[in-house]
Amino acid sequence: MAKTEDFDRSIALPPGLTIAAIKKSIEYIERELSNFVEIYMEQMNVFSAIVGIFGTLALDRHSVYEEVRHLDISHTRFRDRCPRGATTS
Repeated sequence: MAKTEDFDRSIALPPGLTIAAIKKSIEYIERELSNFVEIYMEQMNVFSAIVGIFGTLALDRHSVYEEVRHLDISHTRFRDRCPRGATTS
């Protein structure tokens, strides 16, 4: 489990992103992926991709950031994040 005191407070975070949100996101990832560890440890590249996907889901749930919807290119890469409610072109 992530501990608040383990975070380096001297590192600047993006506006609105908090240590609490990061901690909750880590806990979400650990909880949701605990059953996958044994299955995918032999295929580290697959497990790494799954952790990345759950990481973006966790940030959507626990921070002020959300997915930027670039419908024309979203299927080709991991999606960007922006502050919740921001307008994008």
